[in-house]
Amino acid sequence: MESGDSDEELIFTVPDGVTKLKLTTTRGSGTSFTVTPGETVNFRFSILYIGPKDFLVQYSLNGSNPVVIGQGRMTITIAWSEEINHS
Repeated sequence: MESGDSDEELIFTVPDGVTKLKLTTTRGSGTSFTVTPGETVNFRFSILYIGPKDFLVQYSLNGSNPVVIGQGRMTITIAWSEEINHS
């Protein structure tokens, strides 16, 4: 996400065998989500400006209230694996 981006949406179906997703950022924040195989997941990422050149990045999951995940430019990764499933 960069300051020029306003909203990004990621919609996908959880693959068979996946029970957890892990969201991490290059700013060091991370969180895990319990999911159900076959479930449709909707992540919406948005920018919240806090100054002329400063901003927070936030996400909502399936329409939930937005949660701030960091400040400034960052790369966001959503992943799953057997290790994440069992963490």
